[in-house]
This record gives sequence, structure tokens and C-alpha cells, in this order.
Amino acid sequence: MNKRLNFRNKSIQIITFRLSLLLFVTSLTQECFCTLGNNCDSGGYILLLIGWMGVFMLHLPAMAWLANPALLFSWIFMNKKSKTSLALSIISLLLMLSFLLFDKIINNEAGVPEKITSIKLGYWLWVSSAFIMVLGNALLFYKKKKEV
Repeated sequence: MNKRLNFRNKSIQIITFRLSLLLFVTSLTQECFCTLGNNCDSGGYILLLIGWMGVFMLHLPAMAWLANPALLFSWIFMNKKSKTSLALSIISLLLMLSFLLFDKIINNEAGVPEKITSIKLGYWLWVSSAFIMVLGNALLFYKKKKEV
């Protein structure tokens, strides 16, 4: 019986991780948002590569970029430290959603904030990758509590 439960937990871990990773990687191929003037040059891979600059400039909307390392560590800790993985996935999701609180972002070399006019598929795929981790981690946490 215990082996069957461990197999199910491992299956949940694998499915959760793979789906989250797939959504994250897919988000990198999509536009994430548009700014005034219909500037939609905000592909996910570009934002991943240069978004950290906004964090160091203390640009508040760019703080959502910190969701990326939180999600990465959530993936890493999923097998061994499920409580830590759950906490990190929740933090990641909240950071991602915090982007919706802002109406302007620095989206060019000039450093001038531009009005965000729309949120695109890449953003929602990115958020979905963290949401899947929260769901999977919460399910595993619930199952482990129930087993004790």
C-alpha cells in the first residue's frame, strides 16, 4: 500500500513539474504585454534575459521578474523539501500576479516608463506555470498530511 502511495506521489510530482516547465518554456516564445503605440516587442525570452536589470534599477513592475528564481527553486525542491517548494511556488505566483498592479513599465533603452495597454498570452502561460506548481505542491502536501 505504501509503495502505491509513493508511486502516486511521484507521478503527481512528475506531471506537475513537466507541465509547469512546458508552460514556462512555451511562455518564452510568446509576447507577454504591449505598451502604448502597440509596441509588443516583449517576447518572453527577452524579458527573461533582461528583466533582471529592472530589478536592480528598483523598478517596481520589474520585481515580478523575481518570480523566475522562485519558480526555479520550487522545481528544484519539489522532490526533497515539499513545504519549501510549496512556499516558493506561492511566492512565485504572487510575484507574477503583482505585475497586474502596474500600468506602466520601462520597456526600452531610454528608461522611460510606457503605459501597458494589454497583457498577452505569454504572460498568462508564465502565470499558469506557477499556478500548476502551487496546485501540484498543495496536492502533495495534502496527501502527505493525510498519510500521517
